Amino acid sequence: MNPAIVPAPQLSRSPFEDRPRRVLIVDDNEVDQELTVELLRRAWPLERSSLIVDQTGDGFEALRRLRATKYALVLLDWNMPGVSGADVLRVLRTWTAHPPAIVLSGVPPERLRSELGGTGIASLDKNTLTPAALRREVLITFGLAGPWPTGLPSDEGRERAVS
Repeated sequence: MNPAIVPAPQLSRSPFEDRPRRVLIVDDNEVDQELTVELLRRAWPLERSSLIVDQTGDGFEALRRLRATKYALVLLDWNMPGVSGADVLRVLRTWTAHPPAIVLSGVPPERLRSELGGTGIASLDKNTLTPAALRREVLITFGLAGPWPTGLPSDEGRERAVS
């Protein structure tokens, strides 16, 4: 085998296997909430019936739900009135344990990268988001896939604030 060619690892596990099968989508736009639900379900078609997806359009309500319920993942809009995505992340970072979060936003990637700077929180452009890109980012977030290769066509719409 040529050492320069390494086959991609086959993932036998789901990121939701050892975690609650519950995802929280936080977005003040109801249409975007529904689109995110559909993208998530298309990204994990085999778990379509077992994933529980909760939705809220309010950052304060998101924090209340995160205190009361165990979630595997939070998909979070950045710009929301009242308690923003940035506010939710600030509060989550003060908790001893919390689920990982991925920011889904239409905010220009450069600005979002600057605002997330050094947190290690991933962000995806919700205007160009595909089920494959969402699946890949969730796998990376859970440590079940290697770093996102740069410069590929599939790299569109994906940013990560690097620590």
